Amino acid sequence: MTASRLLILGALRQIQPAHGYQVRQELERWEADKWANIAYGSIYHALNSMAEEGLLEMRVELERKGGTTKKTYVLTHDGEKEYRHLLTEYWWEPKVVHDPFQLALTFAPDMPQKDYHDALEMRKRLALETIGHLRQRQLVSLQHVRAAIGLSIRQLEAFVSWADEQIT
Repeated sequence: MTASRLLILGALRQIQPAHGYQVRQELERWEADKWANIAYGSIYHALNSMAEEGLLEMRVELERKGGTTKKTYVLTHDGEKEYRHLLTEYWWEPKVVHDPFQLALTFAPDMPQKDYHDALEMRKRLALETIGHLRQRQLVSLQHVRAAIGLSIRQLEAFVSWADEQIT
């Protein structure tokens, strides 16, 4: 959860005070579901948990039309410290990314050669489509999002190059 926590704290920090839905919209605008392991539905639970931990201050607005209330969130001093701690940790302590494809690749010799090549061709095609989509998104994204997208593009390009070597 610490990666999601960093993402939510960082997004909230940029737009605070904000409702949970506004945090979700911000992360959707960044297309975070494509490059970060985040489920948008978990944002509300995370916000409430972090408020219980004292990382966020939750303000409940007066009753709205229909009898519902709306909560807004802001980082507390402890929330700012946690954000800074996680940010530093993720910059200075490299984390291993576990890709299930690499696990499957270990057993590639157990696949028929045609299936292996067909699967790589399919993955390569998807990677190329994703690169095209990401380049379009990069044109209209904020600077910090463009940087993350640029890294994703380079990683996909490396995969395409590697797949080409495997297929030929």
